[in-house]
Amino acid sequence: MKLTKIIATAAAASLAATTMAAVASAADKTYIANWYYASGDWYAQTDTTKAVTEITGDGTYTITAGWQTVINEDSGEDMNPCSWGVTVLVIDIPELGADLGVEQGSGVYDMSKCTFSNVKLVIGGQEIAVDSSKVLWGDPEEKGNLRLEIYNAYGKTTTDGAYDAAVSPINPDDIAVWTENDAETSITFTLTGIDAALNGGDDAGDGNEETSEPEEPTTGDTSKPSTDTGVESVAVVAGVAVLAAGAVVVAKKRK
Repeated sequence: MKLTKIIATAAAASLAATTMAAVASAADKTYIANWYYASGDWYAQTDTTKAVTEITGDGTYTITAGWQTVINEDSGEDMNPCSWGVTVLVIDIPELGADLGVEQGSGVYDMSKCTFSNVKLVIGGQEIAVDSSKVLWGDPEEKGNLRLEIYNAYGKTTTDGAYDAAVSPINPDDIAVWTENDAETSITFTLTGIDAALNGGDDAGDGNEETSEPEEPTTGDTSKPSTDTGVESVAVVAGVAVLAAGAVVVAKKRK
């Protein structure tokens, strides 16, 4: 084999290894999803320091939350023994919107890069009906986040700040439960398309795909969903590059 051909082979192998390593790095990145819920009177709010889970790729996730303690400054009483209605119910995933290339804009919901589906909501032990076909996502606050909006009095899942059956995924009247510490408060959702989008694929989805039943969810307290990062392939290609580079050294010595 001619020296020039060996060099070309080594360069190609090295470039392939570099490219695959970059892809693996994107797939390996972990994002933190934060769930925020505030009741209709703002007294019942999820504890956002605990209402988190790790997002590592396509999969089904569950975030479990406790309640913040809101104390009446005058009486000293706990103001959130009961959760009534909803003002805001969103999930924010910092940096993911920017990494996906989601279009930013005030009130803009670019749902072309990924898909949220199969949303299940439990407030104070009571399951709340959610119309997943009406949830919105994007980066409407222009912060580089990916936001899943289920209800927002200041967003497009309401009309003039109020419930509208035509656009609202949940009905605030369905939420009237005691926020006891031992009662489950959680949200489960399936997120798909980010693996393909982050890895340069073109099958991220347009937000209108039919989805199957969700897989076993990943929670903030248990193991992460399994994802194929391609690390093994990188190792193989890198090995080929090393061997090819070795061949170049041998060829030079023989010349």
